[in-house]
Amino acid sequence: MTKRLGVVLGTIFAVLLTLAVPANANHLPDYGPRWVSTLSPTWHFTPSVPSGDWRNRIGDGVRQWNQLGESLQYQAGSDMADRDPRNSCSPVGTITMHRFNIDGGGGTVGRSGYCEYLSGGTGRFSSWIIFDKSEEWCLGTGDCYDGFLGTGLGANIDLWSVASHEWGHVGALGHYAANDGVCADNDAQATMCPKFTPGSERLRTLEPHDIDSFRLRY
Repeated sequence: MTKRLGVVLGTIFAVLLTLAVPANANHLPDYGPRWVSTLSPTWHFTPSVPSGDWRNRIGDGVRQWNQLGESLQYQAGSDMADRDPRNSCSPVGTITMHRFNIDGGGGTVGRSGYCEYLSGGTGRFSSWIIFDKSEEWCLGTGDCYDGFLGTGLGANIDLWSVASHEWGHVGALGHYAANDGVCADNDAQATMCPKFTPGSERLRTLEPHDIDSFRLRY
């Protein structure tokens, strides 16, 4: 079983949807416009995201990208009120984190999107990530299982891996093509690949191809 990524009103971690986008080994296609260069975006939890491990793992995801030391740095901000960002833009310069029902367990596990200036400016000015509250998540080191361990438990989803991937979309990174060599199902699988194995923690950390693509943009 694999989890697949697709694009429906934003970028989605999903079971049934696959996006085949052209890519080469060192440069990902864009997912929407890059951030307006004059903005220093801040990211904000909303009350729908539980405190503790949930927030820590999302923070681990963004830290992977900040540690690259490029010009785009995401700064942590204070909590903001919950709202559905799919219906209206988040405030300028912000990235909001949400935990809502998307389509029930076993379907889409996370979704990201953005707003951009269409006139009077150029680029992305806000973004958001939604994690599906109906999924079975693993929230810490060592508690992910793939459903093939003789435990009788089904596979769960590593929040840190999904967060790292979705933060890549916040940075305007698209997907590698599913047949790209960097997307082979092994420990060197790139974070921005369009599918992953439930129970796997391998998308948590960035691979050289993810890093190169981000640095080409910022």
